[in-house]
Amino acid sequence: FTCFIILFSAMGKPKLRSLVFVFFGAISLYLLLLMARSLTIDTTTAGINKTKPPPMPPSDDFTSKSLYFTYWSGPIDETVLLCWYLNLVNPHIHQVIYLDEVPDLEEKQQKHPFLLRVHFVELDWARLLDSTGKVFDLDLLRRIPNYQDQQRTDIFRYLSLLAFGDGYMDAEQCILDFTGDRLPNVDFAVYSSKGNSAMNNIFRFSFENLSRLQAWFADEFLPGRKMVLAPNADAEVIGAAYFQEALRQNQVWPAPNPSFEMLFEENLCGKASESFCDMWNTQIQSGIGVFLYPELRAHNEMTILRLLERHEEAHI
Repeated sequence: FTCFIILFSAMGKPKLRSLVFVFFGAISLYLLLLMARSLTIDTTTAGINKTKPPPMPPSDDFTSKSLYFTYWSGPIDETVLLCWYLNLVNPHIHQVIYLDEVPDLEEKQQKHPFLLRVHFVELDWARLLDSTGKVFDLDLLRRIPNYQDQQRTDIFRYLSLLAFGDGYMDAEQCILDFTGDRLPNVDFAVYSSKGNSAMNNIFRFSFENLSRLQAWFADEFLPGRKMVLAPNADAEVIGAAYFQEALRQNQVWPAPNPSFEMLFEENLCGKASESFCDMWNTQIQSGIGVFLYPELRAHNEMTILRLLERHEEAHI
């Protein structure tokens, strides 16, 4: 109404009318700028942080914890949430989970509110590759989305070493050492006697071991090298055997190395011969963790979901 009065008063006065139009034009531009700024201030959506990797929650004293990066793609399987919960409340580790095209995060957060406290980052392959600071085959940005699930997970494992260092763990890995006495205080990986190979489902490297592996893996992302996979490449082409070869060539293992410890599968996965409850109890008492691989989750789904429910109710 005030604007109408001013404009009416300016009728028949060209100079005054021009000043009024300039005045209101400036106010309109200012309001538009404020609106644009309000739309870009919030960089998070549905609990996923979209800023450059990875901003840590200020309320979490992660500086005193071991950092582990994780990859998850597709809809969230509720049976892996037991691991995400236990890793969240573990006082010795901080897990950062990169989500690749996950459509149901908001739904799961409503059902399991603890997920609002989990450190999620929306995965952008271009940004992750750039964050390594290394030269890479630009064609990877076109190829990676078409890789098999296992291959994309392996790519993320090695990129996490280049971009962040620290540790990596699969989304199905539960850490059950809440005292911090059983987790190694040196670099480590896990050996599978069943597969006669080092596993790449959980590891941690630092200092000289990390430097050598970073240089080696960086070359593997160059044009024509190992990470540029053929369309029909085997799912395990850059899997466990490849990872073991990287350890061997870079004198991390099996060469004598006082800064590295190779753990046995039973330490972090449990014994497959035991019942789920026996294995779980054994690992809590004397192991480091349990790996909830798909077959184990499928055969013990109700038990796992009951465990998750009890933990959520107890607010451990």
